[in-house]
Amino acid sequence: MVTTDITKPNQNKALVKSLTGGKPDYWLLVLVAVILTLGTVIIYSASFVEAVNTPPDYNSASILFKQITWVVVGLVGLFIGVKVDYHFWRKYSVIAMVGVLALLILVLILPDQFAPSIAGAKRWIFPVGKSVQAQFQPSEFGKLILIIYAAHWLSSKGDKVRKFWYGLFPFAITIGVIIGLVEREPDMGTSLVIGFIGLAMFFVAGANLLHLITGVSLAGSVIYLMTVTSPWRLERFKAYFDPLSDVTTHTAQALLGLGSGGLFGVGLGAGRSKFFWLPTQYTDSIFVVLGEELGLVGTALVVFLFLALAWRGYSIALHAPDGFGRLVAVGVTSYIVFQAFLNIAVVSNLVPFTGIPLPFISYGGSSLAISMTAIGLLLNVSRQQVDNPRILEMALQRELERKQRDLLREQRAAERERREAQQKLHQTVISEQENQDLETARKAWEVRTAQEKAEIAWREQIEIEMARQKSEEQARRDSQRLALKQNLPAVASKSFLDFESQADKPQIGGVKLRKPRRDWAKVYNNLARRNNSTDD
Repeated sequence: MVTTDITKPNQNKALVKSLTGGKPDYWLLVLVAVILTLGTVIIYSASFVEAVNTPPDYNSASILFKQITWVVVGLVGLFIGVKVDYHFWRKYSVIAMVGVLALLILVLILPDQFAPSIAGAKRWIFPVGKSVQAQFQPSEFGKLILIIYAAHWLSSKGDKVRKFWYGLFPFAITIGVIIGLVEREPDMGTSLVIGFIGLAMFFVAGANLLHLITGVSLAGSVIYLMTVTSPWRLERFKAYFDPLSDVTTHTAQALLGLGSGGLFGVGLGAGRSKFFWLPTQYTDSIFVVLGEELGLVGTALVVFLFLALAWRGYSIALHAPDGFGRLVAVGVTSYIVFQAFLNIAVVSNLVPFTGIPLPFISYGGSSLAISMTAIGLLLNVSRQQVDNPRILEMALQRELERKQRDLLREQRAAERERREAQQKLHQTVISEQENQDLETARKAWEVRTAQEKAEIAWREQIEIEMARQKSEEQARRDSQRLALKQNLPAVASKSFLDFESQADKPQIGGVKLRKPRRDWAKVYNNLARRNNSTDD
């Protein structure tokens, strides 16, 4: 055994151990190889009668060669599934699901040249026309893609799948859309397989049992309504309760073939049902041919092989390293085992008849290739299984929580650095704004200072000018007073009669004479004294 490296190096030895050391589950591989070998032999025995009577080859081994070709294709898919880590397909699950839905719609709307109706059903697409046997069945691809998509979706929800609107409702819508498209083909058998795959995966994901029971009840009601409203399905349902009322029916011929085999069978290749008594003798009804030719021992061996496959598959799921791997393993195992036992139950009249191939044994291209690819995916999960998944999940949860704490710490540090950077930027902006305001204030102060200096200079000039004007005015007054003093005697000696006219009254010292005066000398003397006292 080797230690699984999932956490810190110093914790590896105390953690879980790998059960396989990176090797696939060889028991599962042996089981599939045995079933596939048995199926190849039975296919030749069941198909050579029709192959001999089918133009243009009329070759008893023509159908066997086609089956071997698809076995090779399936081996390629199985090899890819084993080698490629199953986690790789998780990131493409949504795109793949969209592609499958598109193919399921195309098979319904394509013309008969590319999607012919065979036996009343449109289930196959012929990419290059009906003349080339390269048809494939989109619903078979849908099973595998649904497993990967559902495992991704359910494992990502965790405990929230227990909530109705968050878990059951959207999951049921997805499954319902796929089943609705498949049922339009129509294909009740594939619809039941898809429904069981979804049911098993949803149960393992931790669904609420009440929700699960409600969903199963609703699905059963829908199946019942589809049965009673479809005449040909109703006939099959009646044949289920009374299979021998008409021995020409498929159910009656299947029971007759199984019953004629006895304990050890009539011998390989010696069966009679394949001689056109039994329809689809090498596809859906091949288990009847096997039971007739190998008897109860052969059928019990097939049942045992599929039970062993279920045991290995669910064991792989039990020891898967994570929820996604566990759901993938459950989905693949449920798909293969349920389809096998549904086929066996149909031909043995345990359930009403519906067409469904027996995995690895029935002839079928798409079904065989997809089944083998699914087994390859299951083997890849087995390469990574661990001794105690619970311990591993707890360690992974702790590792995830540690990473979340580290991420939260880094986010807080980044937020703190962002705030510090914002503060520095804010301070820088404030500092630049303050510097700008200071520069603006300095320039405004310089402008005001210049204006004040200019105003002071202007005032000084005004004062100088006013002083000059005052000086000039004073000089003029002085000259006037001087002239008045010099001319006063002459004025005073003039005759009173000279001022008789009102229009020519003189002015003395800026004062008009309003009435004649007798003593002008006295008047002028008084004016001269008053002027002298004012100047002093």
